[in-house]
Amino acid sequence: MHTGQQSDTSPLISCCLIVKNEAELLPRFLAQAAGLWDELCVVDTGSTDGTLAILRAAGAKIIERPWDDDFAAARNAGLEAATGRWIVCLDADEMVSATFVTQVRALAADEHAGAATIRIVNTMPHGGINQAQLLRIFRNDASIRFRHRIHEEVASSVSVYLARTGLALRSLPAAVDHLGYQRDRALARGKRSRDEALLRQAIAEDPKDLYSHYKLLELARFWSDASLGKEVAAACVAAIAQVGQEVLDDQPFGGDLVALLATNLHGADPARALAFLHTYAAHLSDSAAFYLRQGEWLERAGDPVGAVESFGHCLDLADTTSDRELATVRPLMGLARIALARPQGLEQAWTFTEQALLHNHRDPEALLAATSICRMAGGNAMVNQFVADYTGKFGATPELTQALSSV
Repeated sequence: MHTGQQSDTSPLISCCLIVKNEAELLPRFLAQAAGLWDELCVVDTGSTDGTLAILRAAGAKIIERPWDDDFAAARNAGLEAATGRWIVCLDADEMVSATFVTQVRALAADEHAGAATIRIVNTMPHGGINQAQLLRIFRNDASIRFRHRIHEEVASSVSVYLARTGLALRSLPAAVDHLGYQRDRALARGKRSRDEALLRQAIAEDPKDLYSHYKLLELARFWSDASLGKEVAAACVAAIAQVGQEVLDDQPFGGDLVALLATNLHGADPARALAFLHTYAAHLSDSAAFYLRQGEWLERAGDPVGAVESFGHCLDLADTTSDRELATVRPLMGLARIALARPQGLEQAWTFTEQALLHNHRDPEALLAATSICRMAGGNAMVNQFVADYTGKFGATPELTQALSSV
């Protein structure tokens, strides 16, 4: 085990990956990341395709380690082997750019920096974008290690390291495109069954692990599995009841978690869902998901004034929320629906819908609203003009075709 004290003759940057059967993506990953590292450390957990041959040709230091259902343990095996003064943790399905490489190199020359987040961008169905700043770069120190067997994180140990050394946390703006959560690839790689099994295992080991409950609820939502969502939500509420709601006070995901709990347990009953949200509200930091769901249930409960206020709070959090569509398109469409229900509200509804399309021109609800408003305001002639303007900018999209067939 290295001591974390590298000399000036050590490699500057070690890039650490964990892989299994990544022969499809590795050539692209290696080409796009050219110049990023001085040492490539890869933990292979049992590849049977051409992964190892590709890595050997790339000069990688390979650590062959049997898979033991623990992503953090595999990550840490790579950290143990790395000798660089800086660590960059990536996956083979995360595609970087020359700009990213330049930014990492500049960071490694910054004597005041101790770690950095990178901007991971996920392209979701219908053109939605989910992005987050994740802590993936840090100085090589033996005290810095990952935790959690799945959805592993290193931020907790990095924060202790930064506090101890007085070094700064930076943020790199260049986008890193993550391919792993595109639905067809996730299904092909069996991610759902693997992730569900690991999260269930984590909860079995610690039923009060709210983070794993939260991630399992996200998985249920992603796969539209209502029965799994209800099961996990009930277990999570029981766990919170055992330890007290105060456990949510310091959880950055607390608002999102409570919104998921309310959706799974009471989503069909606005009054009960709102009561559930209010039960936990005092223990939650601001959350776009919380305000969005609250706005939707207030809208359905016949309180448009309260709904408008909640949707406004959601929009205010757009710059601090990873799911930009959730904090922009969805509340804007809520405001559009409320405007449509008012006398003389057509013009205001169009304004909100137009703003939503600026955030995501392929959003199905926004396109359906746009074509419907055009028909109400000016008939087929206005619809045809909208279609001409839209296709001139974006081309014909499946979502536009669907919207036109529905009006």
